[in-house]
Amino acid sequence: MASKFGGGFFNAEAHVEASSRLLEAMHDLQDIHSNDNSTEYQHPVSDAKEIVTQPTATRVIKAALDAEQDFSDEDDRELRELREKRIEQLKAEHIRKQQLLSKGHGEYQEITQDEFLPNVTSSELVVVHFYHNEFERCKIMDQHLGQLSSKHIECKFLKINAEKAPFFVERLNIRVLPTILGFRNGVAFPERIVGFEGLVDDPSASKDSLRALEADKFSTFALAKRLASIGVLNPDQFEDS
Repeated sequence: MASKFGGGFFNAEAHVEASSRLLEAMHDLQDIHSNDNSTEYQHPVSDAKEIVTQPTATRVIKAALDAEQDFSDEDDRELRELREKRIEQLKAEHIRKQQLLSKGHGEYQEITQDEFLPNVTSSELVVVHFYHNEFERCKIMDQHLGQLSSKHIECKFLKINAEKAPFFVERLNIRVLPTILGFRNGVAFPERIVGFEGLVDDPSASKDSLRALEADKFSTFALAKRLASIGVLNPDQFEDS
């Protein structure tokens, strides 16, 4: 087929390219309120809390689409309706993301005992790490959770000092540190991560100081899959992994 378009309809190649343009437009829109020195695992939440308005989102997305193809009155009406529907969908997704960032998603925050319930109940999905300052395994867990917090903004990632939260330590039956709990709408998932269970090949190696350092190594991706199995992250992202 010599022409890219024919009869006012997109061919298959054009559909793919148009979809790519939509995604590029959303990426450009997200970059508007990002710092130049941001990295793969860093989300500048302080900048992102300035929520982009719907008119701004619409302008950026439409500008990218209009650069690809300027529809006229003779173009197919159904195609134009689909285009507008996709714009609204992308705009809603972007606004939703900005709302989550403004609520503290996208960063790994420490909370106090008094802040526990307000934080756990104000977001749909929440991860809480009960830790101890002097436990090396808690520090390792902090590193992985910090990376996940910026990659999975659908979930809020929190940490709380177990020594300073005796009420919830007792109420939630925390006996080993680190312990990771997941919540949906304020209700804890039945499954939890105790220590490094399900993350390392040989959990018993922690009793042997000569083997502990090597045994405590696991990937951030392994932790993400474990959280997905609990239900606090979307398991569909890890189906083929």
